[in-house]
Amino acid sequence: MKQEFQHDKILIETSAVREARRLKLKQSREATGKSPHEIAALVGISAPTYYDLENCDGDLNMVISLGELSKLSSVLGISTRFIFDDKTEGQPILPEPLCAKIKSYLDAKKIDIANFEDRVGFTIEPSLHDPAKILDWNIDCLRFVCEEIGANWRLALL
Repeated sequence: MKQEFQHDKILIETSAVREARRLKLKQSREATGKSPHEIAALVGISAPTYYDLENCDGDLNMVISLGELSKLSSVLGISTRFIFDDKTEGQPILPEPLCAKIKSYLDAKKIDIANFEDRVGFTIEPSLHDPAKILDWNIDCLRFVCEEIGANWRLALL
């Protein structure tokens, strides 16, 4: 089964792929012996938000920031990459090199940041000045930015 396909420059994921991720998240939480309320408190998110991450299609991609996702993974004792694809191999892409790739792309394509943001559908300019702000992005932002610049988004998961 193909996990992703392109439609009009947008990366679409199947609901089966998203469901498998939610199941990995739930199984990882259950393996800790902690309740959703306990995990939410440790991560610093509301219990309803955590329940939605396990149960609502698309919330893992859109609701939680990369920073929160990294903290959640740490609390669960797993890598963030495990939730999204534990088979991806390659050198991780940290925030600073990712910003450098974006800037190189902008220069090579001779487009400004506003045009790039229109293409990917997210505001990312603050991250180019402070790469730590990438942690404020959600998974969809990361996916769309990486797709546009030709980078593997899974390698940029922290």
